[in-house]
Amino acid sequence: MIYCFTKPLKYDLVQLRVLEFMRLYERETENADDVMDILESQIAAGIRAIGVPAHLKGYYYLRDAIRIYAMSESPVDLSITNDIYPTVAKIYNTRPPLVEHAVRNAIEIAWTRGNADTIREYFGYTMQDFKGKPSNLEFVAMMAQRALTYLKR
Repeated sequence: MIYCFTKPLKYDLVQLRVLEFMRLYERETENADDVMDILESQIAAGIRAIGVPAHLKGYYYLRDAIRIYAMSESPVDLSITNDIYPTVAKIYNTRPPLVEHAVRNAIEIAWTRGNADTIREYFGYTMQDFKGKPSNLEFVAMMAQRALTYLKR
């Protein structure tokens, strides 16, 4: 918004407009924080529901990878090996291959020991006996899509 003031300046009007801008900015900031909190809680709840144990490093790496994917303006352009793993590795001060391995291990554990009904609900048509578990990128994308779908409700 752009406001123009006419001369002679009425300082009480300037003060009122500045306060309006501040309230508007605070509201927008609060709404953005609320959306991020809801998104992060949905991601964490989804990962736990599938059966990824929270004591695994891969759980935390996976949570952040899904958040990065979901918050991207163009997730189709993201490369999991060139964009997501290095970003997560930087957050946790580790190396991208270790992030990749931990994420793959967490998905494997969830797929073999997790709740089959929840996995079927989340991954439905992609879950086939001959195909096995999804790739890391497919898992991240599906979980991000599910969390974003929840936000849009």
